[in-house]
Amino acid sequence: MQEVVASQYYEGATATFGAAANSETLTVTQINSQTASTSATYWVAYGENVTVTFTVTGPASNDVIEAADAISGDILGTTTLPQYTTTSYQGSISFTVPWSLAGQIGLMLKDETTGVYSSEYMIDLVYPTRFANISYPNSGQWWTGQSITVTGTLQYESGSSSWSGLGSQSVTLSYTGSSSGTVGTVTTDSSGNFSFTFSAPSPGNYTYKLSYGGNVPSGAEAAAFRSAAIWGSSAAEYAFNVVVLSTSSPPPPTTPNVSLLLAAVGASLMIGGYGYSALKKS
Repeated sequence: MQEVVASQYYEGATATFGAAANSETLTVTQINSQTASTSATYWVAYGENVTVTFTVTGPASNDVIEAADAISGDILGTTTLPQYTTTSYQGSISFTVPWSLAGQIGLMLKDETTGVYSSEYMIDLVYPTRFANISYPNSGQWWTGQSITVTGTLQYESGSSSWSGLGSQSVTLSYTGSSSGTVGTVTTDSSGNFSFTFSAPSPGNYTYKLSYGGNVPSGAEAAAFRSAAIWGSSAAEYAFNVVVLSTSSPPPPTTPNVSLLLAAVGASLMIGGYGYSALKKS
């Protein structure tokens, strides 16, 4: 009687591991909710969480799927499939983009059990950005026509938790609420600093928003970026709320003046030749 090696079969299964390797297909379907295509380039930021959705077609068992950078060889993330599938399985791998990578990921998935690889998908890396040191008058309580100055700094994260000013970039200030519009667009200086000066709008409640659209290389610039790791930058926003009053002075009090009332209590009156105080007859 022929000996059956237990490690080669699952009880009741009709396929061996070898047969699974021959018929299995590993396909990336989405990268961060975008439909995956080998002809496209995807942009993500260092430190960003990336989720890759995939399908496995064909028998698979206890497979470990890896997301790998084909350029550096780094393993970015792993996930384990259920013990056994007979037709297809959809799963996902999530990983945080490491700061050690230089400019671009050549993303591939690998089935560690069968040795099957997916196609390669290109992901270019940019630096995260943020607004910092934001300053505006009166903690957000302005009055119509007041001269307002909003200042701040646009920064990019050049290394993990290491932030620097991002110069020569366009920053826009807009508002919504009782009315809406755009204050304008300015260019940051070499240290990333910017300033807006304008008149406060009509009375009401407003939300002001600073916006930076990012700087994602394209064309020849993108090619240089990939070869020399020239940085691009992701988009950023910062919002704050404002109440605009109709006047710069508070309205007069509507409650009685307490000092005048107390003076009246002590006053004396002459009525019909008799003297009266506010409390008793004298």
